Amino acid sequence: MISGSVTANSAVAVSTSTDVSGTLTTGGNTFSGGSSLTIQTGGTVTANASAFTVGDVTNSGTLTLTTGIWAVAGNWSDSGTISVGTSAITLSGTGKTVDAHFYDLTVTGSYTLAEALLVDHNLMVNASATLDTSSSSYAMTITGAFTDSGTFTGNTSSITLSGNLTVGSSATYSGSGTVLTLAGSSAQTIAVSDHDVGAIAISGIGEKDITQDFASSALSATVNGKIVFTAGILWTFSGTTIAGPTDSGLFRLVSSTPGSPWFLTVGMSVSATAVLVSDSDASQTITACDGISVDGGGNSNWDFSCAAVIPTGISTADMLIFGLLIFALVFLVLFGILASGAEGPIALIFAGIVGIFLALETWTLTAFLPLTIILAAIGVLILIFGIGEMLS
Repeated sequence: MISGSVTANSAVAVSTSTDVSGTLTTGGNTFSGGSSLTIQTGGTVTANASAFTVGDVTNSGTLTLTTGIWAVAGNWSDSGTISVGTSAITLSGTGKTVDAHFYDLTVTGSYTLAEALLVDHNLMVNASATLDTSSSSYAMTITGAFTDSGTFTGNTSSITLSGNLTVGSSATYSGSGTVLTLAGSSAQTIAVSDHDVGAIAISGIGEKDITQDFASSALSATVNGKIVFTAGILWTFSGTTIAGPTDSGLFRLVSSTPGSPWFLTVGMSVSATAVLVSDSDASQTITACDGISVDGGGNSNWDFSCAAVIPTGISTADMLIFGLLIFALVFLVLFGILASGAEGPIALIFAGIVGIFLALETWTLTAFLPLTIILAAIGVLILIFGIGEMLS
């Protein structure tokens, strides 16, 4: 047991176990901790840039990993304070448990979560390795990438991911019961080799690039972002609702190659809200008749029959300007007709100018050329009529 303060000046090898109730600083030297490393309440281990090899790790005190590289063959239990730095941990045990906070974590053995898992950078499940969130379905939060080359069992866990998700072609990803939250503010690539990722919830504004066939049971977004489907891939959807954001514009579902479709297979009646969709070939009709959704073109079996004709991205300020221009046009025309003397022609001239501005605003908001031309023509005619009245 280390009860005082110890700083290692060279490599340390312990044949049985290491129990720390005092302070251990490894000074960047390699450390072989034997069958277990136990940090008691009040104990402190500072690993610096050390390479650690140990069986079980139990931390009830303070563990500072800095840039250390750890090879752990047993359980990892953390109920104390841990500072992960930019360390790299490899778990190689069989039938072991883990609950902790890591920076980089690689699983090469078989592990079951005993608490929620927090990974500040990347999580990797290597070939022949297994990671199970347990029957308690502990949550996982991964700030970087999640790569599964072995077997991952997600049960009904919540998985929050800010980086890429990659599932190898020979891997097993059991995620049909999970909720996968894609939280990245930068682009995320999802390549899952035709696995089911469960319910997808999108909270990060970064583009989501889905490059391989996949399945999911739900899709919801709280941000005005987009999914880019690699042209030709298949999304198998077992849910009933594809839901965009309720208060921040539309969520876009588009092809990586405009004009080349991505495919969507649904097994029941599906409705979509607050989406802009293009180049989607659906297996049966999807109703996007919420008065908000937009047909971006190139779609098959999507019903936008009562969707909005005004595209996404229109702000409240734009709509206010549009409304004020309509009001001003109507008011000036009526005033010009009813007023006597020179005031009438002057009002009509201003009405013509407002009509031209209204046409320009219409083009800005809708890019709908026929309506823009009609409004511009009306404005010009009113302007000419007003000038004519002024000169007569």
